[in-house]
Amino acid sequence: MKPAALSLAILLSLAPLVAQQQAPVFRTGANVVTLDVTVVDKDGTPIRGLKAGDFTVTLEGQTRAVQTVDFLEFSSGASRSAAGASGAAAAAPATASRRRDRRVVVFLFDDLSILPGQGKGLAAAALRTLEQFGPDDLIGVAASSGLVAPVNPTQDRAAVRAALDKVRGRAENLTAPFFISARELEEIDRDVPQTTLTQVARRECLDVDPRLEQCPQQVRAVAMAAASELKVRAAMQLEAYHQIVAAMKQFQGQRVLIALSGGVPTNMERELLSKRLDAIMRDAAENGVKFYALAEDPDYADVSSAMGQPQAPTGAGETDRNRSRIENGQILFNGMSEVANAAGGEAYHVIGQGDRFFTRIEAQTSAIYRLAVDAPAGADSLRFLNAKVTVKAAGATVITNRKTLSPTAAAENFTVDSALRGALATGGTDMAVPVSIATALRKNPAGTALQLGVNLQMPGSVAGPVATMFSLLDETGKSIQAGRRDLPPGNGNEYRFAFALALTTPGKYTLRISAADATGRVGSAEQRVDATLARIGPFAASQLLIGWKGKDNTQRLLALDTLPDDTSALQASVELYADDEAAMRSDVVMHFAITPVGSAKPVLEKDLHPFANGLTLSAAYDFDASVLKPGAYTVTAAVMQSGQSKGLVQTLIRKR
Repeated sequence: MKPAALSLAILLSLAPLVAQQQAPVFRTGANVVTLDVTVVDKDGTPIRGLKAGDFTVTLEGQTRAVQTVDFLEFSSGASRSAAGASGAAAAAPATASRRRDRRVVVFLFDDLSILPGQGKGLAAAALRTLEQFGPDDLIGVAASSGLVAPVNPTQDRAAVRAALDKVRGRAENLTAPFFISARELEEIDRDVPQTTLTQVARRECLDVDPRLEQCPQQVRAVAMAAASELKVRAAMQLEAYHQIVAAMKQFQGQRVLIALSGGVPTNMERELLSKRLDAIMRDAAENGVKFYALAEDPDYADVSSAMGQPQAPTGAGETDRNRSRIENGQILFNGMSEVANAAGGEAYHVIGQGDRFFTRIEAQTSAIYRLAVDAPAGADSLRFLNAKVTVKAAGATVITNRKTLSPTAAAENFTVDSALRGALATGGTDMAVPVSIATALRKNPAGTALQLGVNLQMPGSVAGPVATMFSLLDETGKSIQAGRRDLPPGNGNEYRFAFALALTTPGKYTLRISAADATGRVGSAEQRVDATLARIGPFAASQLLIGWKGKDNTQRLLALDTLPDDTSALQASVELYADDEAAMRSDVVMHFAITPVGSAKPVLEKDLHPFANGLTLSAAYDFDASVLKPGAYTVTAAVMQSGQSKGLVQTLIRKR
């Protein structure tokens, strides 16, 4: 996967339909907070007949009086018989007025999280239950990748059916041919605990080619690359949710977003997750959106062969592997639940057919209570308030957003510098502005210090000018180097720039980048850096530097491990730094190879004699990328000295 600007055109072309609808009328004022609350019984059916005294509301921890209650029904909810309604009476009491309105429902097929061939069960269930929504309801379809033409919310059910019938998963199996769970990826990426890599390698290498002595190193390379890309995937998912929730603001009535998802790996970056959840929560509160999610029980059959990759190993390690798969499925579902619960909805783990869950969501969203509540002390200084609602009704479930809009709702101050610094302080990957980083560690040619080369890349669709900041943090979290650079509009071309950082002390660092586009959106990227040169015999070795060339024949560093679609040549290079002249006099050969992960046989290889410059030996080789089939590969540079193997440096690449 490569990050791309999320092009979500959904919900942008229905102004005439919106204008035809009547805006809801509800009580508001300087001292009144409005809350939309769903109250359902154990079957998910709305409970009617509740009065103001049945609700207990706390805002910012203060219990507040409920002044009035409006009971709103939406579309098919209006046609439900009194016999099917929960509560003592079908008619609402005098203290709770009733109105009918329409719903706006968007089915979001989260193709970023669903593997090819999966997710069809959820889409089919949505198709089967589509007619349960009322004829006046507007229904739309979108994909989280932004790569599928959306269907704007419409009453044309044929268009909705056609779109749901065509959706497909686009997620890549990032750890094929191995299986490594999100928890294991995080622990290997952080190297805490260190035993995780050993356990995973022991499990995954049981059944591979016995000639493959480098299997543990391949597992580590795959895990490190997959951890980075999984963070990008999660950030893209959360940004897609955020964009669609915000876009639904223009519609009147009950706004409902239903995500059909493979889950969200929210265990990867907890600080960033808190920030993104808060943004989704706030937008859902401000725009009146209910967020529901359905995550299909995963199919544990390996699909990597369908992606042109080797089959996952089977045999003695399969039992442990299945335990890891089950744990991984729970992690992904828990992440999806966090998003849905934060935005005033629910998440459902679907095992088998999902029809009953769509039926439940339709029922739950067919009616709400709109409460007018006294504002708490100090509300005038806040834009959003923390909210909690309970009811006096046996067996009732209350569903509401954790945030609500303050009656004053003062606009939040925004300055580019403060937003960029805030993103650097939070860290992590935020795809509001897609940023990719490539780093390369070598010795500084001008001295004895280390040099960290940094390449930054953003798609040309980002609105310019773009302001960027970087911060390099040491192991204690202290920023030791920082800077800012503004980029002019790219005019549709990718944004790229490079800079070098001098490191006087080897060790582990974290590089953070933040970027703000011309619209005020702020994104970020983060990369951990092990600034320690490997030792190979009498040499210190640079990292294996990977570059690529496209149609314009320009050499670029690879910002992520996935090769761009137009890659024609892949260059691998390495530098060796001798301790003394004696090492330089020996016969050194560098063996470059590209080998499919899980195989012992290279598809491309070449021996090169490096050239010398002082006490530095350098070699580079251009591979023909066109001969590589889709899949994951390790690129290695092995050092042979006087006919003996001294060690190697390696990295991982993927081709789609």
